Amino acid sequence: GIFSNVEILLDDIIDDEIYLTIKLEESPTLSRIEFKGVKKSWTDDLTSAVQESVRIGGILTQNGRSESIQKIKTFYKSKGFPDAEITIDQNSHPTKANSVIAVFTVAPKDRMKIGKISFDGNEYVSDRKLRKLMKETKKKGTIFKKSKFVESDFEEDKKNILAHYNKLGYRDATFLG
Repeated sequence: GIFSNVEILLDDIIDDEIYLTIKLEESPTLSRIEFKGVKKSWTDDLTSAVQESVRIGGILTQNGRSESIQKIKTFYKSKGFPDAEITIDQNSHPTKANSVIAVFTVAPKDRMKIGKISFDGNEYVSDRKLRKLMKETKKKGTIFKKSKFVESDFEEDKKNILAHYNKLGYRDATFLG
């Protein structure tokens, strides 16, 4: 919230009146966003994504922190790093009073790559044709397309394959694994 600490102290009680002192400590404002462990070419994209949840000059709330971390995880998933770990540190600004710097540290872990794509139970369409229908999901070693695994691309490619089977009249075609 707006205050990081609120203290209510009883000063005095005189007859039927009570005298209180309320001590408030304002939450610090966000002065800057920094990233560690991030490719320089991705910094602008990540900054834009994070600034949808937290803004410079505003207060860095727990909700804003959580949303920012989730947006960074989503970004890294789209780049083929589904296990990226993100932490956020809140450092005091060296020159601005009651101001902090949010430092997001990213440990991307290993990129998930596609080693092999195999099809079982496809009697009516060749494996080669099915692989061609998979526009975004390519096996390791493809020259023109990286073999990173991106779940949203894989889901789209599965829809392409099902659409092809449906076009051939196989309305009950499904994926088992």
